[in-house]
Amino acid sequence: MSTPGERIEFTHPTTDAKHTLIVQEYEQHKMSREHFDRQNQEFPTYCTVMSYTLSPDLPDGAFTVIDYVRSDQPRQKRTNPNEPQAFSGICVGIIGGTDGPTAIIFGGSEQSKLHVVCSALHFEPVDDVEWRMVFHEKSREDVTVDIF
Repeated sequence: MSTPGERIEFTHPTTDAKHTLIVQEYEQHKMSREHFDRQNQEFPTYCTVMSYTLSPDLPDGAFTVIDYVRSDQPRQKRTNPNEPQAFSGICVGIIGGTDGPTAIIFGGSEQSKLHVVCSALHFEPVDDVEWRMVFHEKSREDVTVDIF
């Protein structure tokens, strides 16, 4: 488990620049079931939230941290605890977008950005999350195409 103040040093795989990820907060959360309004299904509600800063920081969209493990799948609610559990094919989305965790900016330009990432959702609290660093490299410039 990560603890606030923990420092993880790494080298960027393309630029060979040295960076330090500094954990600011690390805590388990339980989401309210009211966010998942389905009468016949039960959704996982436990996740771990980590906030961190990078020194030196990387441009937005160039670096993300993700949970290595997938979320638990939603399951049918059981009225009888002895009946077998059936699983459905619905996926659960997590806070954030397709291009990484949310970045929250505090203070002026001299201060680092605070990045926030959520783990996968589970039915029970997870003691140890295996985080993965992901580097995003843009190999070509953007192209604008007019469609008639």
